[in-house]
Amino acid sequence: MILIPVFLGICSALFGALANLIAWQAMGFTTARHFVSFTFAIMFLLLLPLAPFYFDLQWGALGLSLVLCVAIIDGVANYFYFRSFEVNDVSTASVLLSLSPFFTLLLQPIVQSENAILKGHYLISVLLIAGGIVLLNLRFPTDPRNFLLNLNSKGATGYRVKLMVPLVAAFLFGSNIYLTKELLTRDITNPYTFYLIRSGIIAIFTAVLLHPNLSWVNRRTLQITVGRSILVIAQWLLMLYALESGHPALVKAISDSSPLFVMMLAVIFFGQRMTRRLVLGSGCILVGLGLLVW
Repeated sequence: MILIPVFLGICSALFGALANLIAWQAMGFTTARHFVSFTFAIMFLLLLPLAPFYFDLQWGALGLSLVLCVAIIDGVANYFYFRSFEVNDVSTASVLLSLSPFFTLLLQPIVQSENAILKGHYLISVLLIAGGIVLLNLRFPTDPRNFLLNLNSKGATGYRVKLMVPLVAAFLFGSNIYLTKELLTRDITNPYTFYLIRSGIIAIFTAVLLHPNLSWVNRRTLQITVGRSILVIAQWLLMLYALESGHPALVKAISDSSPLFVMMLAVIFFGQRMTRRLVLGSGCILVGLGLLVW
């Protein structure tokens, strides 16, 4: 039933918006390099006590290989995600990262059979939602023409390389959702078990890769990190449960619509001024969601 994945996806986006707001606060006392492995370790420890009740994994070669593959790809994607904000300004990184649902759509003819390709008003809905996400993230601090001049200027190779970092993250997130869908629909594992294993693998992988310094951890920052980790766990578990019965491109687009809720919270609590771009972006997302439940 289409309403179930849509509802779970919207809930996932809401928790994602809250997690993003706290992430901005977290980046005020540390950097991505020192934060990512620690936060995934916290998520692993938060989930671990439930393992005796919900852990379910087929221990065959296929199941283990697929879980490991999906988790490692997610780990690489998360590294490039956080790295995006270190090598680019926030506006550029956010726009390029928000292209992830488009990569999911582009890849569906390759990874799925013809009868599983999203068609009709569902395709229009996903395009509207993804387009609205891009509009909400589209904040050029200067004239957009400067962006194009920088891209095409002499000696712009380094600039183009910087732009590739968020694009790689968007591509990995957008494509890996198909492997995740395969993992869940084959009953190899359940969303809880996958996220538990995924968190542990990413924590270890990024710790080895980034060599984090945890001198920033104190009582206050630990409370913030744990609070955000709980929100991220809720966000991802809701998305994974939506993915069990929903189309990957549809679920990806809806769960990535968290900028809509970030904007709404900013308007309500921080006095964010509505612009034509924000109204248009929000309208695209809401119309797309409305088409899905029509």
